[in-house]
Amino acid sequence: DTAEALQQYGLSTIGFTTLILDDCWQNISRDSEGFLHANPRVFPRGMAWLAKEMKQRSPKLTLGLYTTPGRFTCMKRPASEGHEQQD
Repeated sequence: DTAEALQQYGLSTIGFTTLILDDCWQNISRDSEGFLHANPRVFPRGMAWLAKEMKQRSPKLTLGLYTTPGRFTCMKRPASEGHEQQD
């Protein structure tokens, strides 16, 4: 809905071309190999599906995911410290 609103209100034509998901998009812990995954309650189909769906509906927009260089985000979700290359 937000991606479609960016286009509907003309925001994408004036430079708003990236939709960034803020904190809590990710699950509460990394998987056994250290990868981040989407919170399954909020994004049951995952980020790959969301990005593909968004690209089909709004081809000029890109999807960004928030993280921080520390151990945890402000909402105590796993962040990128020690996983910079992996993330």
